[in-house]
Amino acid sequence: MRSPASELPLTPTTAALLICEQVAQKLAAESIALRWHLVRMPLVKISSSVIRQFCRDRRSIRDLVPESVQDYILEQNLYLTE
Repeated sequence: MRSPASELPLTPTTAALLICEQVAQKLAAESIALRWHLVRMPLVKISSSVIRQFCRDRRSIRDLVPESVQDYILEQNLYLTE
């Protein structure tokens, strides 16, 4: 039987936290450690294909993604080729 609380709509933040927790539990069951951090940022209407194209063109993505994401993309040399 479902509780009344389970009938309430989830906020995007709550849904994201629940998904992260479920994934972490499944990985922990297989002895795989997972670290995650939810980053609050405004929604930006931009597609991942635009970000990839900017990277291929060696254009800055600083205003398109959080700094930590930009750092990771640059460190891993992601999206430099098609």
